[in-house]
Amino acid sequence: MQLHLIQIGPSPFADEIVIDRFPFVLGRSSSCDHQVFHPMVSRRHAELKADKNAVAILDLGSSNGTYVNGLRVKDRAVLHDGDEINLGCVSYRVAVAPTAN
Repeated sequence: MQLHLIQIGPSPFADEIVIDRFPFVLGRSSSCDHQVFHPMVSRRHAELKADKNAVAILDLGSSNGTYVNGLRVKDRAVLHDGDEINLGCVSYRVAVAPTAN
């Protein structure tokens, strides 16, 4: 499975992340799989994990929370095509693309 996260706000540039390996960590730290450059994003903010045919997002104890479609992720949330993820105030639209075999 391949996941695309398309940034929809508030950065001055459009960022698209193509994720085809899991686990995948998002955050401000250079040790993350993808750096999100915003002061409201924690150093290690959220992690994407794949199991079977689904991808879930887990909050890694971030200061400002991880949200999916406006609801705070307490444990984990399964992602679907078209969902909106918020890391602090940085927003991404989820596009799920099955990988070809």
